[in-house]
Order: sequence, then structure tokens, then C-alpha cells
Amino acid sequence: MKHIILALSLLLTSALSAQDKMPDEIRNYAKNIIDNGQSLEQEEFSMDTAIINGKIYNLKPDEYDAADRINVIAYNPFSGEPERYISKISPDGSFEIQVPMAVKYQMVYLIFDPKIWSTLVVTAGKTVSVYFDMNDKMKPKPGGRSPKLKPYYSGENVDLNYALTSNILTEYLDAAMYNDKAINDILKFSAKEYKDHVLSLHNKYIKMVDTMSITKRAKELWKLSITNNSARMLFYIETLKSQCYRAIYEAPYGEPLPEDRRPVLDAKYYDFIQKFNLDDIQMLYTDNFGYFYGYLSQDYHKKFGTKDLKPKELDELIAQLYYNLAKSDTLTAKEKKTAASIATKYRKSNKSRTTAEKAFIEKYGNQVNEQFKADMTENRNREGEAFLNEVLGTGESYFRDFMKLQKYCGEISERKLVDESAIKEIEQMRFKFYADYVKMRNAVNANLIAQEINSGNYFIHKAGESEGDSLLTEMLQDFKGKVVMIDFWATWCMPCRNAIKAMKPMEEEYEGKDVVFLFVADESSNLNVWEEITPSIKGHHYRLTTNQCNTLTDKWGLGTGVPSYVIIGKDGKRKDSHTGFKGVEYYREIIDKELKK
Repeated sequence: MKHIILALSLLLTSALSAQDKMPDEIRNYAKNIIDNGQSLEQEEFSMDTAIINGKIYNLKPDEYDAADRINVIAYNPFSGEPERYISKISPDGSFEIQVPMAVKYQMVYLIFDPKIWSTLVVTAGKTVSVYFDMNDKMKPKPGGRSPKLKPYYSGENVDLNYALTSNILTEYLDAAMYNDKAINDILKFSAKEYKDHVLSLHNKYIKMVDTMSITKRAKELWKLSITNNSARMLFYIETLKSQCYRAIYEAPYGEPLPEDRRPVLDAKYYDFIQKFNLDDIQMLYTDNFGYFYGYLSQDYHKKFGTKDLKPKELDELIAQLYYNLAKSDTLTAKEKKTAASIATKYRKSNKSRTTAEKAFIEKYGNQVNEQFKADMTENRNREGEAFLNEVLGTGESYFRDFMKLQKYCGEISERKLVDESAIKEIEQMRFKFYADYVKMRNAVNANLIAQEINSGNYFIHKAGESEGDSLLTEMLQDFKGKVVMIDFWATWCMPCRNAIKAMKPMEEEYEGKDVVFLFVADESSNLNVWEEITPSIKGHHYRLTTNQCNTLTDKWGLGTGVPSYVIIGKDGKRKDSHTGFKGVEYYREIIDKELKK
């Protein structure tokens, strides 16, 4: 009998082992790739969904949890932001993820755990399959990086996805900015020297792609990817210099780059945009190209959006406006004389005013101020347009399109609704798809907001007119005997929003336990935006007056900075308070300690 049981056991084990063995046709698929000489298909816009499915073979019970999810991160060119799509992993290791698209072809990231991280190209309306074997032996990566499991592909884009497993990009980035010499050089380089450094390496690695044994279209993809990363390094010059400065001088995070280290970026610096042909729609194949539109837009607005004038320059401009007013036929002779006198004093930076001049300024000052604002806006627009024409060339371009679109869609990934006035402006742009896509995302987001409102996972509270201790008592009266974490945040504060995202898994861990998460915003958060965002944040919400909020933060010496946090223990007393996000583990340790009391 024992022999029969043993034989059955061995047979069952053998069957299960065979069942979880990756089929040879998948493992050997790459050997059958043939170069048919075709080029990459033309990129275009699309609202179809791409599908990524596959399986993780030999996923052992201690490596699998019923709560495990596999993630896809795709950068949305309309918002410039990463969007995450998640799928549950079945007990047998299989998974399927649907990825809504904005373009027909795009690189995305597939992530499960430190061993599984794959870059792959997906196609709208098509399926890409990817497989991993947890038993594969892993070799250490250069620089001490965690080794990754080798992916195996089938379905759409097999030749492209196998080509992307090459280490050529890692080698390029190491040579360009990650080794010790590069870090020291980048900090010393002028903008021109830095650009020459990147362009030299760019040309070297573009030539290396031609020597790779991959298909023609895979070579084209790699050249796009290398160009994408070269552009990224050139756009991020100030950020990279700041990182190198902190690394060399061990400066704290956030310390600004010294003025003498800051690069001077003029239109000539940005000529790489045209040299690289970045305005080609094919660049949208690459992973986070949407970021670049936003980065140029930020620099553009930094140069022309809020130009600061020296006092003497300001006085000269206002003087000219009063001189112009003095020539107006609508003024009396006496008023013309007064206007000319004020103009002369402005030109000399003389701030003294006679009674007649004060009365004139009282009567015509607003008119002068409005004209000043209009002139400044016109000048900035003219200078800004000239800058963009020099950088991008004249005429229509994707850079110009997406700089405008991202102004409205910057938070489309955060479920913010694009308002009707913005949509009307988008409808005037050159592609009908832009407005159609934004309307579609608005409808999706509105539906998600409605679902979350009905889910009962978030609660809006209205505060009375009380302030300080009375207000705090009112807010905490329903949470006696519980640990309360108060998060002071604002809708416009990206560090606040990022911290809320980071804490979401921790909050789910405490679901059903004596822990309450209470989110407090003030009037600086636009009411409509706050109402759109809060349904996606589980917990209890208050939107207080600015004065009410200040009386609470003053109580704990927090000032007005956000994000700020206060943890109240089960005994109703403060256990911790500070400004700035300290990380999930910091808060978990305090909360766990309080729960044990």
C-alpha cells in the first residue's frame, strides 16, 4: 500500500512539475525571429486598449500572496504623468492587464517584485505576452544592481521586446552620468560642455546599435530610445547638476544648486530638439517622452511667465506710460502737465508726489496699471513665441500641441476633470483626436468619482465656526479610543499628493482596526478640485477656513507648510507632529506602538 501511495505521490509531483514547466516553444521563441526588413509602423493616436498577459512559472507559495498584484506603468503624453494599471496574479502565476492607450504604440514597464522588471512595447488593440521562470538562474548586474529575471515573449512585437532586453542603454547611462568621473565632470561642465559630452556619447551608442544582431525595426526602436534618453539628460541638466552637487558635497536633499553652478540655457542650447528630430510623432514610441513637453514648458514659463524687473526698469516702463497718457487728447491741459510731471519723477525714481499728482494717480492709476499688465503680457508672449520659434522652428508641432494640452491635462491621471472652457480651447487645436480623448477621459474620471462617492470609503465632514481646541474636540469626538493620523495637505501640493499615494497601501493594512486617517485642507485648495480628488482618498475629510486651519497648525507649532502630520494616540494626546513626509515605515512604527496600548 505504501508503495502505491509513494508511486501516486511521485506521479502527481511529476505531473505538477511538468505542468509548471515553461513550454519549449516559449523559451525558444527568440530563435525563430526573422528580420523581414520592415521599418517601425507609423505611430498614431489611439483610444484602443492594449493587453498584456502571461505567466510567472514556478511561483512558489512563499513567493505568492493572494493580494499580490502585477503592475504596468505607462507615461501618458497628454498629462506627462505615469499611470499605473494593476492585475491580480492567479495562484498558477498567470495574469492579464488591460492598458488604456493614447497612442498606438508605446513602451511601458511591467513590474512584479525586484526580480521582475521588464520594458516592453505594447500595441493598441493587440496582445503582448510575457513570461518569467522563478527558477531561472540570475547573474548579478553591474554596479550592484539587483538581478532581474529574463523575460520571454510571444504575441505582438516579439522582435522589439526581445531587443529591449539588451544592456546597451544601461551601459550608455552609466557612461553618461552614473560613474564617478561623469558625476564630477557634469558638475564642472558649462551648458555647452555638458551638451557636447552627451552628444558625443549619443553618437557613439547610435553607431553601436547598427552592429546589433536584431531586426531593422528593432534597431529603429533602439535609436529612438537612445535619442529619448539623450534628450532627457539634456532637458534635465539643472536637475542632474543638483544631484551631482549633493553626491559630491553630501549636501542635504532639496538644497539648491549654488548660483555659480547653474547652467545658462538659451535657445541655442535647445537646438538638439531639431537635431534629434524630437518633434517626430515616432518619438511617442518611447517610454516617458511626454515628460519632455512638460519640461520645456516649465523652462519656457520660467523664462517668460514671471519675468522680474529691476526697480529702475520698472520705473522707466511706468514713466513711459505716463508720458503716453500726457499726449492723450482726452486729458485737459492741466492734467497733461501733471501726467508729464509724474512721468519725469518716475524716470528719476523720485517717489514724492504733490497733492495734484496724488489726485491724478487716484483717478488714472488703475488705467496705467492695466495698460502696464497688458504691455508686459504682450511683450512676454512676443519674446516667448520668438524663443519657441528658434527652438522648435515655425509652424505646427507636437511640442507646441502637448505644451498646451499638458497645461490642461497635467492631472488627468489624478482624476481631475478638465473644465468646459479648456475643452473648447482644445477643440480649436489641429487634431480632433485631442478633444475627443480629453472628453473620453473626463467621462471615465467622472464615472470613477461617482463610484467612489457611492463606495462609502471616504467621508466629508463640515466644521462649524469654532477654532483651536474647540475645533479639535469637535473633529475628534467620534474617534475616541482610536489612533488618529491627521494629514494637512493641499490639492496644489504635489509632495502632499505623492505622500498620500505612498501611504495608501499602509492605510489599507489598518482597515478594520482602531486607526483613523483624517485629511485637512484649507481654502487655498480650490473647492471644485478638492471635491473631485477627495473621493479617491479613503478616510475622513475636512476643508477648513484658512484661519481655522492656522489655529490647529499653530497649536502644534507646524506653521503653514504642507504636508504636515499629527498623530493622536488612543488616549487623545499628541504622539508626533512635524512638517514634511518622513516615509511609511516612520508612521507605521508609531501607529503600531499606539495600537498595542
